[in-house]
Amino acid sequence: MRTNSVVEKIHADFDRVCQIATGDKNIPMPRKIRLFCFAYGFQVIMAHRMYCGFKHALRNPVLFIPGIICLPLCRILLFILSRMYDIHIATDADIGKGLYIGHFGGVRIGNCSIGENCNVNHQVKIGFDGARKDRQNHVTIMNNVWIGAHSHLNGSITIGHGATIAAGAIISKDVADCQLVGGSSGRVINNNYNNAALLGIHA
Repeated sequence: MRTNSVVEKIHADFDRVCQIATGDKNIPMPRKIRLFCFAYGFQVIMAHRMYCGFKHALRNPVLFIPGIICLPLCRILLFILSRMYDIHIATDADIGKGLYIGHFGGVRIGNCSIGENCNVNHQVKIGFDGARKDRQNHVTIMNNVWIGAHSHLNGSITIGHGATIAAGAIISKDVADCQLVGGSSGRVINNNYNNAALLGIHA
């Protein structure tokens, strides 16, 4: 189980929004508010994290009452935002801090574990077989992975640290660390690809 708190994860998620949008996570509060209003992916991620946090709180006798009250509200918020922006994240998806969903529309995150500081673009499906969540297989995505638009990742596979999935790729087998893969068969394009610029990581 990840040790980061819900607040730490949400803070890291929004830091990445600011970093990618402006090149600096330390920006004035008015600009942060404007970014939040248009950061549709972040809003869904935040609702997902709040729901998972209150669900976990039910195991704690001290937090049980706040959890039982807030959990349905968070579930409703997550449902509304998911329908508004067409970004669907399964409540059992295990997501590390710093996830960035840059564009709304067609995002399906199902049975998977996602590491820290990953990027997911629009029309991406992870852990889905066709239109439905695949409960039989589990996609494991390590840290600093960039996943291009219209990509599909499915099966009991592992995407290595720093890997890059090109737009439109269909991946059903393991991807090694720092590999750039693309195409319908997950063909290796580069074995030592640096995706720092794509992730918005600046020196």
